[in-house]
Order: sequence, then C-alpha cells, then structure tokens
Amino acid sequence: MILTELESRVTLDRRSFLALSEAELAEVISKAQGFYFHGLAASRAGEEPVARSLYRKAFELLPTHIEALDNCAIGLVEELRFAEAIPLLEQSAVAEPTSPLAFLYLTKCYQETGQNRLAFHCIQYLAQNWPDKSPTIDWSHLGQP
Repeated sequence: MILTELESRVTLDRRSFLALSEAELAEVISKAQGFYFHGLAASRAGEEPVARSLYRKAFELLPTHIEALDNCAIGLVEELRFAEAIPLLEQSAVAEPTSPLAFLYLTKCYQETGQNRLAFHCIQYLAQNWPDKSPTIDWSHLGQP
C-alpha cells in the first residue's frame, strides 16, 4: 500500500537513461559517483551543508542514486528537518523498494510531521518485508551536535 502511494507521488524517469549510449551513461554514473564521494569526504570533515550540496548534485544527475538521496535526507533528519527529508526519502524508497533504510526514516519523518497514516503504512511495509527486524529504533540522538 505505501509503495503504491509513494509511486503515485514520485516520478522517476528512467526512460531518459535508455536514450543514452553506454559511454554517455557511464559518464553520468561516474560524475554522480564523484559528487557522492566528495559529499562523503565533506561529511567526514563535518561540513554537512557542503556534503548535502554534493549529494544533491549526485542525485540530480542520477535520480536513482539511493546512497546520495539517503545520506542527504539523513543529514536533514539529524538536524530535525523532517519535512525537507521526506521527498528525498520517498524518492529513495521508490528507486529501491527492497532497502529498508528509506522506509525506516520515512516512518520517523511522517510521525514528526503528523502524517500518522503514512507512518503506520511504513511500519506495516517494514514488518511485512523485514519481519526479523524491528521498525522501532532509538532516535534520541537527533538534534544533538
């Protein structure tokens, strides 16, 4: 149910990549990975705004770059900017519905923004697809320097 709703809210145009030659696609992927890795380095150096900017460049080039989407969104969640993180996490969930990370963070973001129905559907999706893992984690570190 949640995945269908997210797919109706998020448009990932994968067809544009079909028109690229193999060399052009490799170049797009290489550039996106470059931005992503520079973002990781900036994050490790404590430069979160710079890191988010680089992650954004990565997923603007490659809208299915879930690592860049997730890292950018998680940085926003860490800063308690839940509403801003939601579109990125929704895009990540649609791009890779077999990864629980986006759904876990979406649950928290939906709860914090009063979207309890969507949070409940994320919890159901997590429980159905990963029954051996708890959808409840300790969020007490959020907002801490």
